[in-house]
Amino acid sequence: MRAGARRAAALLGAAGLAGLGAWAASGPAGGGAASGLPVVEVRAGTGTVRAEVASTAAQRARGLMYRDHLPRDGGMLFVYPGERPLSFWMRNTLIPLDIAYVDAGRRVVGVDSMRPLTDDSHPSGAPAMYALETNRGWMAEHGVRPGTPVDFELPPGVVPTGD
Repeated sequence: MRAGARRAAALLGAAGLAGLGAWAASGPAGGGAASGLPVVEVRAGTGTVRAEVASTAAQRARGLMYRDHLPRDGGMLFVYPGERPLSFWMRNTLIPLDIAYVDAGRRVVGVDSMRPLTDDSHPSGAPAMYALETNRGWMAEHGVRPGTPVDFELPPGVVPTGD
């Protein structure tokens, strides 16, 4: 177990949170190899993010929860089977994040900044098929706002499932 995972395990264990064993086995963010998720390069605005791809209901539900670190240009791309109104919260998420909601045409339809460990709702504001989470401040730093095109290629075999 990595040092970051040990620190988080001690913190979360003390809080009595369920599901820690599965997270500790997958390790913290930092690349698909540690989490077991595929990684893609996502280009948006003036930046590129190396994003883990969450394409199943279980992967999307876990997201970046319980992680204590996200590389500077790291993130997570949530992929849904079709466009729909989306809403995210930060329960059990330890790091501040930005989120960009992206439609099927791969244009940003909404951007928000999210505080850690809150149950505040962050709705997409328009139907979206993707959500890209990055470190807080990344979207503004790279000029990502509604209308910004987003470019990426999903890895072969990645097919979104579940709700």
